[in-house]
Amino acid sequence: MDIQKINQLKDWLTKSGINFSEDFDLSLKSWIKAGGIIKNFITPNNLDQIIKLLKYLNESNLDFYILGNLSNTLIRDGLILTPIINLSKFNKIEKINDYENKFSMEAGVSLTRFSNYLVKQNISGTEGLIGIPGSIGGGLFMNASSYGSCISDFLINVTVLDKIGNIKKLSKAELNFAWRSSYFQNKKLLIIKAEFKFNDNKNNNEILKNKERIIKHRYTFQEKKYPNLGSIFATKNIYKDLSKKSYLYFLLYVLHKCLSIIFSKISTMSLIEYRKFIVLIYSKLLKIDRSDNFFFSDRTLNCLVNLGSKNANKAIKLVKYF
Repeated sequence: MDIQKINQLKDWLTKSGINFSEDFDLSLKSWIKAGGIIKNFITPNNLDQIIKLLKYLNESNLDFYILGNLSNTLIRDGLILTPIINLSKFNKIEKINDYENKFSMEAGVSLTRFSNYLVKQNISGTEGLIGIPGSIGGGLFMNASSYGSCISDFLINVTVLDKIGNIKKLSKAELNFAWRSSYFQNKKLLIIKAEFKFNDNKNNNEILKNKERIIKHRYTFQEKKYPNLGSIFATKNIYKDLSKKSYLYFLLYVLHKCLSIIFSKISTMSLIEYRKFIVLIYSKLLKIDRSDNFFFSDRTLNCLVNLGSKNANKAIKLVKYF
């Protein structure tokens, strides 16, 4: 990428009053606490600024990339000259009218805030998204789902900008949602906001019980000690998928499934200790060790943890190998 154009972008952003961070250090800011330096990390304040920015980038023949909450994202080491656009300041929640449960959520709204807001309105269906460290924009991009809740279930439409700043409104039917995939993954579009319509209000006690159950399960069985990437692969059961690799992995999967049931009936702590053991068994079979300071979480094989390195390239190498 042309360094002169990057320097000109910096000057243009300053003159245009558009917020940006120079030399944004991913090893300090990303959830995995590893990665390089983003030369220009741009955080526009409003829609006019975004449209103006996209037009400038297009006219300058500068490519760009969109990043959400830097949660389940792994970015290489070194200097990253590609301008990065982040919509964290687009975080408004609005009720569209007083007669239906219709809401508008801007792309920067966190999924946890999104769900908590609806729980307070006695609206169910999104409790499973509490604890996902992403945003509405990132959630729609990957069609986030968890504990029986899926972000696209109650979606009406999504407002986007194309790479030259044209506004479009796409209906749910146009977005081809499937397991961990959407229309957005094959298009250069910037998600601005989304509209949702939910079912009638329910008994708040039931919703709160479901919320607390999910929070407790997350706290017990998901990684909380080390910086991590929550789901390395888009799989509902990584052990079952590995069982297709060979007869050995198939037998191990059957044994693992049986032992999980047995240990879960003994106690939660027994199941947690068993999970640590099974992760070690699989890591030995896969010939992966902790030498590069990236490893699997004790809680599940499908979670990458950082044991103390800023070198994202080592993490990328591990994921590619796996």
